[in-house]
Amino acid sequence: INEHKKLLEDFIDARQELCEFSARVKGLPKTSEDRKKILIIDATENNLMLLKDIFSRMFSVDTAHNGEDALHKIGSTHYSAIITDIDMPKMDGIVFYKKAREIIPGLSERIIFYTGEISKDRLEFFNENRLKYLIKPAPINKIKAFVSRVTR
Repeated sequence: INEHKKLLEDFIDARQELCEFSARVKGLPKTSEDRKKILIIDATENNLMLLKDIFSRMFSVDTAHNGEDALHKIGSTHYSAIITDIDMPKMDGIVFYKKAREIIPGLSERIIFYTGEISKDRLEFFNENRLKYLIKPAPINKIKAFVSRVTR
């Protein structure tokens, strides 16, 4: 759709007699392809739906129920931000992070851990890897602020 829209814009811009249509074509609504994508990973359906609802007005949002599912998604899609829980079945958030980092260099800058438990080991892991994290439940404006900083 976006490629077609661009072809139309170029065609209209190249023809003086069609200039009246230029503003209409350029004013067409953005498709989800124009929006940045984020991935939310959490085993709890309610958490996924809440975060998806919060961010779906600003981003195209994908979800995964565990790190294994998320790992498959990041292999084929670029995400501007990834919000992940830690405690999940099949593959937890820390294992996901380590494996994903092998696939995508620079992932550390785009990931936000959102977890209900911060142990000493987890805190050390976050600090050693300079990772962003939030403790559940966090205020919505704080979650939005973290994602906003990551997606700039």
